[in-house]
Amino acid sequence: APGGRSRDLAALNAAGRAHMLMQLEQDVAYAGNAFVVRGVGSARHRLDPSRVSFVLGSNMAPDWDRDVDRFLPPDATVIGIVYNPNEDQSDDRGRVSYLLGEFAHWMPEPDPAHPWKGGSWVASLLSEAALEGQIADHQHKFFERGTVPSLVFLSEGLDDEELSAASMRMNESYGGTRNAFKNLFLSNVTDVRDVSTDFSKIGFDGLHGSIEVAVAMRSRIPAAILGTRDSLSGSSLNAGNFSSARRLLADGWLTPHA
Repeated sequence: APGGRSRDLAALNAAGRAHMLMQLEQDVAYAGNAFVVRGVGSARHRLDPSRVSFVLGSNMAPDWDRDVDRFLPPDATVIGIVYNPNEDQSDDRGRVSYLLGEFAHWMPEPDPAHPWKGGSWVASLLSEAALEGQIADHQHKFFERGTVPSLVFLSEGLDDEELSAASMRMNESYGGTRNAFKNLFLSNVTDVRDVSTDFSKIGFDGLHGSIEVAVAMRSRIPAAILGTRDSLSGSSLNAGNFSSARRLLADGWLTPHA
């Protein structure tokens, strides 16, 4: 009824609607599922998806109690959930069961192998996240060791001990960001060759851009809304493009689910 819907929304707003919706979005992003149950009065409470178990039933196999990965009746459907508030899931103290109609379940992307529950879109970007970490490590080492050009020193007549002492003095005097742009003075060196590179040659911008595009596609958030590097330049900043992206987000992501 319209009146009941208004009371429900008012209760949700009183509990912090924006905050709860943000939590639910995080749940579906990282766990694939979000759950909300009714509390005392008209209060709404979020359930930690890592502590929720699905209860499935089947009319074709009423005695079915086997592992879903080994046997799954074609008419298997969710008949309820069980929430265990304990960190140790073998501890059933305080465990609560909810039947259909007593909880709301949001899963924007169903798991292909287990269609009754959702899949995490963030999990599909683990390789991109690992690549981003490697890029950050590379850039850190570049500034730590390569703010001055990476050089090859060619010398003649130096034994191992003299060469070790010369290299140690060179690294202490000219290596690292604290010695950036200092003039270089050498002795007993016949030739110095620059073998360094820079970010433009490495192509970090292209790598960052491809990762940001992958995140925008999997999250289904338009790049202009997400604020990626490429979207902050060129025609993406036009008011018309931004308005279209905002409308696309509202129509394609929020409206069917919220």
